[in-house]
Amino acid sequence: MGHHEVANHHGYRHVEVEANDAQYHQEQGILFRRPDSAIPCPRSANTKQALIAINQDPPGKAATTFTPSGQPGPKDGKLYKYYAGPLSDGVVVGLVAADGAETLTANFVDVPGLGNGSFAWTELYSGQNGTGVSVSQKLASHDMAVFKVTPLSTLAP
Repeated sequence: MGHHEVANHHGYRHVEVEANDAQYHQEQGILFRRPDSAIPCPRSANTKQALIAINQDPPGKAATTFTPSGQPGPKDGKLYKYYAGPLSDGVVVGLVAADGAETLTANFVDVPGLGNGSFAWTELYSGQNGTGVSVSQKLASHDMAVFKVTPLSTLAP
């Protein structure tokens, strides 16, 4: 996976990343796919705003990898499948089809900052939402899903 800085946009680094033949770019710390890539990009301004809101959430802590039960851990130099990070009102969970098309699942008990119980969630690219003890997404090769997960007493956007 290679990357190079392309520009400086409003004080934020803009980086293009090439991973497994898919082209992505990073704005304000958020990874977006390039328009000429086969990966779906944010379809609306609302999607981009939701992703930027997560990036600019007050705790300011980056998502990191986590390893679900029964899954292999991350390997140096290889895009990993599972990411999570704290938010002021919940947790962001990212799933990445790094090894080709597949269905990925994150049980909340395995996600740092969540644990046992049911939570509300919103998938930020599709706008789909629900409640439960896990999230699961069928992903095309190199595709990604980003979930905002909140306690049931808090509505997910």
